[in-house]
Amino acid sequence: MRVDEKDRRILEILRQNARLTNKDLAKQVGLSSSACLERVRGLERAGAIKGYYARIDPALAPASFEVWANIVLLDLPGSTQDAFLTLADSSVHVASVLQLTGAFDCVLQFAANDAKAWRLFCAQLSSIGIGAERVTFGLVVSVHKSRQI
Repeated sequence: MRVDEKDRRILEILRQNARLTNKDLAKQVGLSSSACLERVRGLERAGAIKGYYARIDPALAPASFEVWANIVLLDLPGSTQDAFLTLADSSVHVASVLQLTGAFDCVLQFAANDAKAWRLFCAQLSSIGIGAERVTFGLVVSVHKSRQI
């Protein structure tokens, strides 16, 4: 799918406020409501829009235990990284995984109600043979700024 300037503008506006009505979105972009809706549906079909989410205040969210972990996976035969990503994808507690260049293979964001879920996730990694050469992590104590990009 080719993305033009109107599509980029739609994406930027929806990134800031996904609850905007189609009528208001169309007005801001300079399209008719039907043309705007067709573009949004096309962006959804093409995967440019992956979904619509609510940003919850961490102080009010049910997940009161949040960890950011920097991980270096062991270089083992087979597909260690693929197995790690598969497990991360299947965990309801893994909010995001960013694959990186540099000192770490990835950064993992983990959110749960307590530390027990984190220990169980680490045990799952170990039990299926996914080893980490190094893991450094920090617990989130407060959030100064958070925005979906």
